[in-house]
Amino acid sequence: MGKSLFVKITFFVLGLLILLLLPMMTFKNPYWIHVLIMSVLNIGMAASVRLIFVAGEISICHAAFMGIGAYTSALLVKNLGLSFWAALSVSALSSAVIAYFIGYITLRAKGIYFIITTLAFGEVVRLIISNWDLLGAVNGLSDIPRPGSILGVEFTNHTPYYGFVFLLTMFTLAICYRMEKSRYGLILRSIAQAPMISESVGINIMSYKVLAFVIACFLAGMFGSFYAHYTTVLHPDMFGLWPATMFLIYYQVGGVGSIWGPIMGGGFLTIIAEFLRATKHLEIVSFAVLLIIIVLFMPEGLVVFPQKVYSLLSSEKKKGISQQRG
Repeated sequence: MGKSLFVKITFFVLGLLILLLLPMMTFKNPYWIHVLIMSVLNIGMAASVRLIFVAGEISICHAAFMGIGAYTSALLVKNLGLSFWAALSVSALSSAVIAYFIGYITLRAKGIYFIITTLAFGEVVRLIISNWDLLGAVNGLSDIPRPGSILGVEFTNHTPYYGFVFLLTMFTLAICYRMEKSRYGLILRSIAQAPMISESVGINIMSYKVLAFVIACFLAGMFGSFYAHYTTVLHPDMFGLWPATMFLIYYQVGGVGSIWGPIMGGGFLTIIAEFLRATKHLEIVSFAVLLIIIVLFMPEGLVVFPQKVYSLLSSEKKKGISQQRG
């Protein structure tokens, strides 16, 4: 095992322990548990959108599929009386089914044209939600029921929600990691790097891309269902262009080289954004400056931060030893 991999695994394990223990340490402060919930949710969403990137495409409608899952789950539970646990699966499947038809059409476009079509689809979804009374229109949906108890766990405070979204995100990371390391992941990379060569050896490019798109949107719908019953309030702007852009930022700034990128990007940027709220009207400017600094000094993404810290500590240690000898 190389030093770089060892450092990443060490930081990941430490981060995992911190994420598990923080809710216990901050139990009396629901606000920070809420921040952790959103941080873990954003990690899951960034990891799911990565599947589309591995196939060589950029989607700007991922938030729309999260919204489809959210509104589907809210309507099933609120209007039809279905349990949340059944609605969770149905909502994820609904996003996946719609993603299949949309992907089959839009993935025929390439590059900037695919980006434009996903942007258009995202806006269409937002406009439909904004103008359909059944979905609450511009007023949104409210009084969405909270999840029922399961295995004796009652969703009466933030901590059970944190544990649940943590499990959903770990499930998402496991699926994405397993897919990327499988033969399917290798084929997706070959499609992204050399589509014509891949097609010439008999690979059905469309089927692989559509499958990646469907799985990514299935996961987005799953998180949408959780989000609806966690916030108990939905509004069209929650799933518009800005949230979709943020999921891309979490992934890109975190690092596109591995599954570690979404973890670093979604976790760090969500938490640091809360601290930047203290700058009030300069919040957006401060966040933009932070992104510029990260891009300039860590072009590979935040994923290299552990290695840089390790290198810095090692150099300081060697410097101290040489001074003692001197």
